[in-house]
Amino acid sequence: MAMYELDGNHLLPVRLGRSADAITLSHSLVAIQRQIVDVLRRPLFPLSWEELETGASLTALDATGQVVVVEVLENVDSTGLLAAMSRLTQAATAGRREIASRYAGGLGAFSQDWNEFREAMPAQVEAGPRLTILSASLEPDVVGGLGVLASSGLEIHEVDVRIVDESRIVVVVEKISGMDVAAGGPLLVARAPRPALAGSASAGSNGSRAIDATEQAEHMSPVTGPHRDRHARRAGAHP
Repeated sequence: MAMYELDGNHLLPVRLGRSADAITLSHSLVAIQRQIVDVLRRPLFPLSWEELETGASLTALDATGQVVVVEVLENVDSTGLLAAMSRLTQAATAGRREIASRYAGGLGAFSQDWNEFREAMPAQVEAGPRLTILSASLEPDVVGGLGVLASSGLEIHEVDVRIVDESRIVVVVEKISGMDVAAGGPLLVARAPRPALAGSASAGSNGSRAIDATEQAEHMSPVTGPHRDRHARRAGAHP
């Protein structure tokens, strides 16, 4: 999401605040993991999260039943991208029973919860990206190759965490395409006294979404599947 300051008749690029420290970045990424469906604005049926050295990887089903992988990472280089694609291949080639066995509620709960999820979806749905990566740092070779890899079902979002003042942290999530940044990514704002990270529970009138980073950090264990009583309210859940 490009931001500019109007200086007379000219627009000057601006960036809010300063770059976040490592702890703030880590808490922000955890908050994104826990609200991944809200951040991506895409219906997902989460199966399980796997902790990685630089983040976490979610195996899920989209509204069509396609196996997808969503990864929230601190940084991504070409080696990390290949590893993510390998995890996708392993998940996509797994049998349906193996996929269902990854669900937190087990095989018995999977069928019922999946049917409830599907019933909440429109009659006509399209398959989304097979691999989605959200990362705070992208190496140039990863971004440069996105134009080719996008046709294979890859989608990448860049995460920028900024400290605006002592009580406001801004998390910007932008979908990128090749070397161009696509507009339309959600702006997530967390507010809290420093050094603790906390956030407002309400969304702003401009469509921004709030993250309570302290609450998210206190519940680091991801939720690996949606609760049954949530399917009627939203199409997916996150850790």
